[in-house]
Amino acid sequence: MKLPEKLEAEVTELYVEYFESLFSADVGKYMSFFVDDFKQIGTTQEEVWFNKTESGKYLATHVEPVAGKIEFRNRDIRLEGVDNFIFIIEQADCFVNIDGLWVYYDRVRVSSVMQDSATGWKFVQQHISFPDCRTEEGQTVGLEKIKAENNQLREAVKRRTAELENINRELENTIVKLKSTQAQLIQSEKMASLGELTAGIAHEIQNPLNFVNNFSEVGKELIDEVEVERAKSQEARDETLVSEILWEIKENLSKINHHGKRADAIVKGMLEHSRASSGEKVPTDINALADEFLRLAYHGFQAKDKSFSAEYKTDFAPNLPKVNVVPQEMGRVLLNIINNAFQAINKLSKCSEPLESFKPLVIVSTKNLGDKIEISITDNGPGIPDSIKDKILQLFLPLSRLEKGQDWGCHWPMI
Repeated sequence: MKLPEKLEAEVTELYVEYFESLFSADVGKYMSFFVDDFKQIGTTQEEVWFNKTESGKYLATHVEPVAGKIEFRNRDIRLEGVDNFIFIIEQADCFVNIDGLWVYYDRVRVSSVMQDSATGWKFVQQHISFPDCRTEEGQTVGLEKIKAENNQLREAVKRRTAELENINRELENTIVKLKSTQAQLIQSEKMASLGELTAGIAHEIQNPLNFVNNFSEVGKELIDEVEVERAKSQEARDETLVSEILWEIKENLSKINHHGKRADAIVKGMLEHSRASSGEKVPTDINALADEFLRLAYHGFQAKDKSFSAEYKTDFAPNLPKVNVVPQEMGRVLLNIINNAFQAINKLSKCSEPLESFKPLVIVSTKNLGDKIEISITDNGPGIPDSIKDKILQLFLPLSRLEKGQDWGCHWPMI
């Protein structure tokens, strides 16, 4: 029978107070909750009492040593009334205090019967059970065994912690070594790609140097002409010719300056490519970068293979905004892909039965997609073999070619 709310609250409060007196080993208050012939059964065989005096004595001798060290949590208390009796069933988590630390002990079950008397509700019978193999005869709670288990656990934790710390130190040392090796591999790869660039750079530098030398020689000849004209008498001197020669010298000096700067830019680019990158992103002209590495790759390939013959084109979107990238790394990516493209079309052009109409071609193009810039490198080579198409994204797989008409696409967000 469900109890009235007021009565249920009153009895529940009384029930909780009872356990407070039990956990604090307050013998006097504890015994005040029982009728004289109160009967109680505990977990061990000796925990059987047929009156409140016996129960009180047991509390004083066995529970008092653990006073303040037992606590019920997550309590599920249910009450039901039958005539003038109230049956109380509780399940709760029992925690015990071991060296100042509350530790989960076990799930406890309590069944009680209370009866209304002239002095209020009293316990007439109770059974408390800890389903626990650690409790020995004469103990209410197996604290000593728990304490020993905790000590063993602490020692095991210490040993495991020491092992993990050693493993962690080894991992940290391994990571340091891997980072060092990675840095060396990156620099080695940079130097390898620099070797690929050497022939192309030599060709690229030779062009502006030729212009500088040629215009310098022409300039010297023009100055000689001016000196010859200046040596004439004022009447015989052709001032118009002198002005034209001086204008030509000025134009030649301007061209020398232009090509000198071009050679300087190539050398700087080579140095930037060879030195260890700081990884700092800077605003970069993608069209200029792609154009430079396309020509360097082409001339480098041509220098290595005199029979190499191919055409390359650019299709750059005009007025592209600069993109925030690491120029050395971006250039290395472009160089590797473009080299691969030239290698693919060169192999196809030299097959045993070359296609009569085959004209090797590599196209580098850029597009402004609004929030990003697309770089496409297209060639009309043989494409990726079907057998490895599903592996092209695997680490360390050698770079192969895309199908004819397809391209490698890179997208870089705008600044």
